[in-house]
Amino acid sequence: MIDITKMTLEHADNVHAGNMETVNRIRGIYPDVDWPNFGQKDVLYMKSRYRTEQAMSFIDMVKKAEDKDAVRLVKAYMENLPHMVTAEGHKVNLDTTTDTVFATASPLYTPIFHEEVMDAVHRVLEREEMASFGAPEINTTMLSDGGKCVIKVRFPEVEYDIRNGKGKPDMVNPEIHFKNSYDLGWKFSMSFGAYRLICTNGLTIGKEFTRYVKRHMPNLSIELMAGSLVKGMQAFAQETVVWKKWTERTLKTVEYDNIWDALPFSDKRREAIEGIAEEHSRKLLPESIANGSLSMWQFYNTVEQYLTHNVESEMVRIDASQKTADVFHSKTWEARD
Repeated sequence: MIDITKMTLEHADNVHAGNMETVNRIRGIYPDVDWPNFGQKDVLYMKSRYRTEQAMSFIDMVKKAEDKDAVRLVKAYMENLPHMVTAEGHKVNLDTTTDTVFATASPLYTPIFHEEVMDAVHRVLEREEMASFGAPEINTTMLSDGGKCVIKVRFPEVEYDIRNGKGKPDMVNPEIHFKNSYDLGWKFSMSFGAYRLICTNGLTIGKEFTRYVKRHMPNLSIELMAGSLVKGMQAFAQETVVWKKWTERTLKTVEYDNIWDALPFSDKRREAIEGIAEEHSRKLLPESIANGSLSMWQFYNTVEQYLTHNVESEMVRIDASQKTADVFHSKTWEARD
C-alpha cells in the first residue's frame, strides 16, 4: 500500500501530448464541463506502509510467545525502520492547474483522458447500428475534484411502459453510464441503468448485463463498445419485464422489514424515505404496507426517488443505488411459507 502524503516530486509531465487534439476538440464541444487538466509527475520516494505492517505482524507473533524482551527489541527496530522506499517508474496523477493529487500509479499504468472517453462515446453513437435508438441526450458529471467522471447517455425515444398499459403509464428510458477515473478508483466501464420519466428518477439495474470493463490501456475499442451497447439495449428490454412483475408483486410485512434490514441505510435515512410519497402511487410506504397494497415497484422507486432528489453526493448516490438494486434483485428477503 502506498501513502503519497510524503514524497518528493520531480518535473511535471503532461502525458498523452499526442492526444491533445482530441482533448481540445471535446472541450470545445462541452465548454461548460469542468474538465481537469490531467498530468503526471515522477515520484522519487514513497512512504511504505508495508514495512510497518510487516514489523507489526512480527510483534504480534512475538506477543503470542509472551516474550517481553523480544517485543521490546522489535519495537526498537521498528522505530528505526526506513519507511521511505524508492519508487522508480511510479507517477502521481494530478490536476496540473490546481495541483490536486488523484493517486500514485505504477509504471504499468497508462491513463485514459476523460475527454477520450467522451470522444469514444461520440464515435459509438455515430455508428449505423445505433440509429434505431434515436437521438441521445448526454450528461457529464465530475466527481472527486475531477478524479472520477461519469458520462450518462439517455435515449428518450426508446420508451417502455412498466405498467404495461394498466392504468396510468409509468415510462422508463434506457440510460448508459460510462465511468472513468484518474484516482484509480474505477476502471473504465460501461453499464446500464434507466431513467423514470414520471419523477426523473435514475434507476440502477442489479445485473449489469453487458458490462464492458477495460483496464487502462492506450486505445478504446469502438467495436467492442458498440457491440456491448447494442446487446445491452436488447437485454434492457428483459429487465423491464422484471420490473413489470415487480408492479404486481405485493410485499408482506415481514418481507418489507427484511428488505430494510438488507438495505444500506441508517434508521434516520429510513425515516426520511418513509416520509416521502412515491410519485406514481402518491402513497407513503408505511401507509401502503399497512393496508396490504405495497408493491416491490413502489418500494424500489420510493428509495430511488429519495436517492435521486435528496442525496447531494453523487458518489453516495451511485453506491447506494447499486446496493439497493442488488438487494431487490437478490430476493434473499422473501418470506418462506
